[in-house]
Amino acid sequence: MRRCLLATTLASACGTEATDAPRCARPEHVTLTTLPSVIAEASGIGIGGSAAEVLWLHNDGDDGRLFAVSPTGILLATVVLPTGSVVDAEDLALEVFDDGREVAWLADIGDNDLSRPEVAIVRVPLPSLVGQAPGTVIAGEPQRFRLRYPDRPRNAEALVLDPGGDVFVIVKAQRDASETEVFRARQPLSPDAIRTLEPAGTIVAQGPVTGAALQDDVLAVRTTLSALYGPWSPAFDGTTACAVTLPDAATESGEAIAWRPDGRGLVVTHEGVGAVVSELIAADDAFGEWPPP
Repeated sequence: MRRCLLATTLASACGTEATDAPRCARPEHVTLTTLPSVIAEASGIGIGGSAAEVLWLHNDGDDGRLFAVSPTGILLATVVLPTGSVVDAEDLALEVFDDGREVAWLADIGDNDLSRPEVAIVRVPLPSLVGQAPGTVIAGEPQRFRLRYPDRPRNAEALVLDPGGDVFVIVKAQRDASETEVFRARQPLSPDAIRTLEPAGTIVAQGPVTGAALQDDVLAVRTTLSALYGPWSPAFDGTTACAVTLPDAATESGEAIAWRPDGRGLVVTHEGVGAVVSELIAADDAFGEWPPP
């Protein structure tokens, strides 16, 4: 068995105020740490380690590195992928197995110029950091799964790995659009063939989707200035979901978002040297459950 912590990249109201609306969380904002300067364009984040003591992040673009960072901002390790492994990485999903193994799914799905004939999801087994000295550099051994859209290129920045293992790509809509497309790549995937993505639904997010995170069938969708959470579906409807205020700093070129492993909060960060990682922690169990109690 595995649990999926999606990373990759929130409005101030709390859903609707009708009496039958779910009671949404109103979390506190807590500054967790400042990122090392080597992570200058944080685009995806995930939380790993047996005690959730490791933040895994990557830079936007073709950097080709995964960074393990402690909650106090220490660079624990860098996983370096072979040259050409990614073209424009935009999001990160962590797959955590019961035996402690962890795998990063890196979403190479960015296409600002709408010119890529294919995109990819890159699967990277993550090393154990037990006994490793801080700053260790480790060679990554990725598997690259090539994907293409059924008709034309699209620019995307959000990845969802659902509990069944299928991969969902959420397209980044135009700034004034309220809806965006979702595409699905069914398992099993093969590194030896190109998989055509299937239209899976339409998400209502009221802005460009720049990241997503899934925990126990509860989806958090991030836009450039906001995030919403509610029951996972390729037809996620942000108009009936809960909304959570982001820390001010996280709204500046913000893309990265992940659930805490206990489901009691979200972790967010943004692009820029010296970016702050913030936790949004709920005071009760309303966060990460749907419907909220």
